[in-house]
Amino acid sequence: MFNFKFGRCKSTLQKTFSACFDPLKDELGTVPVILHDSRYVTASMISICEAYANHLGLKKTQQQALLIDAAFEEVFRRESTTILTQTDIWRDNNDEEFMRAYQDGLNRMQTLLNENEQLNIDWLKDHLVAHYEPSRNLML
Repeated sequence: MFNFKFGRCKSTLQKTFSACFDPLKDELGTVPVILHDSRYVTASMISICEAYANHLGLKKTQQQALLIDAAFEEVFRRESTTILTQTDIWRDNNDEEFMRAYQDGLNRMQTLLNENEQLNIDWLKDHLVAHYEPSRNLML
């Protein structure tokens, strides 16, 4: 049997993350390099993916890992594997800053998803705009 729910979830996450990071992207769609090392940003992204997948009934670890990978590729492009590897290290080591941001993101998403069926990550977009400068790479 086909799992259309997975495909819809993946598409929704990719579109939502693309719009969320859009204010920081340069002409080529690249986000600022400083985001690559942000425990808050990566933990928030993972918590959003997991909470939304769970909300839709996609609870298998493998499914959630594929959704997280797709979201990171949407935002970080070629650097996604390196960033996910670093993120795994923070998670495996129970890095305090990472785990706090992860748990805060999960709690926030569970509350938002209980109030509204639509995926809304404006809180992350607001954080990004408030704390980071847009990427400045220009196409010549």
